[in-house]
Amino acid sequence: MVLLLNKWRENNMAFVTVFHDDVAIAIVDAGKKSGSTALEHAYMSTQNIDGSWSIEVTQGSMYRQDVKLLICNDVEGGIELGHRSTMTGDTMIMEGQRFEVAPYGYEVLA
Repeated sequence: MVLLLNKWRENNMAFVTVFHDDVAIAIVDAGKKSGSTALEHAYMSTQNIDGSWSIEVTQGSMYRQDVKLLICNDVEGGIELGHRSTMTGDTMIMEGQRFEVAPYGYEVLA
Protein backbone atom coordinates (compact mmCIF):
# COMPACT_ATOMS: atom_id res chain seq x y z
CA MET A 1 0.00 0.00 0.00
CA VAL A 2 2.83 2.42 0.85
CA LEU A 3 4.43 1.83 -2.56
CA LEU A 4 1.10 2.54 -4.26
CA LEU A 5 0.64 5.81 -2.36
CA ASN A 6 4.21 6.87 -3.15
CA LYS A 7 3.56 6.17 -6.85
CA TRP A 8 0.41 8.32 -6.75
CA ARG A 9 2.34 11.14 -5.05
CA GLU A 10 5.19 10.95 -7.58
CA ASN A 11 2.68 11.30 -10.43
CA ASN A 12 0.88 14.23 -8.73
CA MET A 13 -2.24 12.12 -8.38
CA ALA A 14 -4.76 12.92 -5.67
CA PHE A 15 -5.86 10.24 -3.29
CA VAL A 16 -8.76 10.34 -0.85
CA THR A 17 -9.14 8.13 2.22
CA VAL A 18 -12.80 7.25 2.83
CA PHE A 19 -14.08 6.58 6.36
CA HIS A 20 -17.32 4.81 7.24
CA ASP A 21 -18.30 5.31 10.90
CA ASP A 22 -14.79 6.70 11.63
CA VAL A 23 -13.08 3.57 10.25
CA ALA A 24 -10.79 3.97 7.22
CA ILE A 25 -12.43 1.71 4.65
CA ALA A 26 -10.74 2.60 1.34
CA ILE A 27 -8.29 4.81 -0.51
CA VAL A 28 -9.48 6.20 -3.83
CA ASP A 29 -7.15 7.29 -6.62
CA ALA A 30 -8.73 10.54 -7.84
CA GLY A 31 -6.19 10.97 -10.61
CA LYS A 32 -5.41 14.58 -11.49
CA LYS A 33 -8.64 15.84 -9.89
CA SER A 34 -8.49 18.25 -6.97
CA GLY A 35 -10.75 19.88 -4.40
CA SER A 36 -14.44 19.02 -4.44
CA THR A 37 -14.02 17.24 -7.79
CA ALA A 38 -11.66 14.72 -6.17
CA LEU A 39 -14.02 14.29 -3.20
CA GLU A 40 -16.95 13.73 -5.57
CA HIS A 41 -14.91 11.13 -7.46
CA ALA A 42 -14.23 9.28 -4.17
CA TYR A 43 -17.91 9.49 -3.22
CA MET A 44 -19.12 8.13 -6.56
CA SER A 45 -16.45 5.40 -6.55
CA THR A 46 -17.80 4.05 -3.25
CA GLN A 47 -21.48 3.74 -4.21
CA ASN A 48 -23.45 0.51 -4.64
CA ILE A 49 -25.66 1.32 -7.63
CA ASP A 50 -25.67 -1.74 -9.87
CA GLY A 51 -23.65 -4.10 -7.70
CA SER A 52 -20.98 -3.66 -5.03
CA TRP A 53 -18.11 -1.25 -5.41
CA SER A 54 -16.01 -3.47 -3.13
CA ILE A 55 -16.52 -6.93 -4.67
CA GLU A 56 -14.55 -7.91 -7.75
CA VAL A 57 -16.75 -9.94 -10.09
CA THR A 58 -16.94 -10.12 -13.85
CA GLN A 59 -20.36 -8.84 -14.98
CA GLY A 60 -22.70 -6.24 -13.48
CA SER A 61 -20.14 -5.22 -10.90
CA MET A 62 -19.53 -1.70 -9.65
CA TYR A 63 -16.03 -2.80 -8.53
CA ARG A 64 -13.56 0.00 -9.16
CA GLN A 65 -9.89 -0.43 -10.03
CA ASP A 66 -9.21 3.04 -8.61
CA VAL A 67 -10.34 1.97 -5.12
CA LYS A 68 -8.05 0.08 -2.74
CA LEU A 69 -9.85 -1.56 0.18
CA LEU A 70 -8.30 -1.12 3.60
CA ILE A 71 -10.70 -3.58 5.28
CA CYS A 72 -11.60 -6.95 3.80
CA ASN A 73 -15.19 -7.75 2.96
CA ASP A 74 -17.09 -9.97 5.39
CA VAL A 75 -18.08 -13.48 4.34
CA GLU A 76 -21.34 -14.98 5.53
CA GLY A 77 -22.40 -18.50 4.57
CA GLY A 78 -19.64 -18.64 1.98
CA ILE A 79 -20.91 -15.47 0.24
CA GLU A 80 -18.76 -12.36 0.12
CA LEU A 81 -20.61 -9.31 1.41
CA GLY A 82 -19.61 -5.92 0.08
CA HIS A 83 -19.27 -2.69 2.01
CA ARG A 84 -22.10 -0.17 2.15
CA SER A 85 -22.16 3.01 0.11
CA THR A 86 -20.57 6.19 1.38
CA MET A 87 -23.29 8.45 2.79
CA THR A 88 -24.00 11.70 4.62
CA GLY A 89 -22.01 11.88 7.85
CA ASP A 90 -19.11 9.77 6.57
CA THR A 91 -15.75 11.48 6.31
CA MET A 92 -12.88 11.71 3.85
CA ILE A 93 -9.29 12.91 4.17
CA MET A 94 -7.52 14.54 1.26
CA GLU A 95 -4.16 16.33 1.47
CA GLY A 96 -4.28 16.19 5.28
CA GLN A 97 -7.69 17.90 5.52
CA ARG A 98 -10.78 16.05 6.84
CA PHE A 99 -14.15 16.58 5.14
CA GLU A 100 -17.62 15.38 6.13
CA VAL A 101 -20.10 14.27 3.49
CA ALA A 102 -22.98 16.75 3.80
CA PRO A 103 -26.48 16.54 2.31
CA TYR A 104 -25.14 18.82 -0.46
CA GLY A 105 -21.38 18.74 -0.94
CA TYR A 106 -18.69 18.49 1.73
CA GLU A 107 -17.96 20.38 4.93
CA VAL A 108 -14.41 21.04 6.14
CA LEU A 109 -13.81 19.66 9.65
CA ALA A 110 -11.36 21.19 12.10
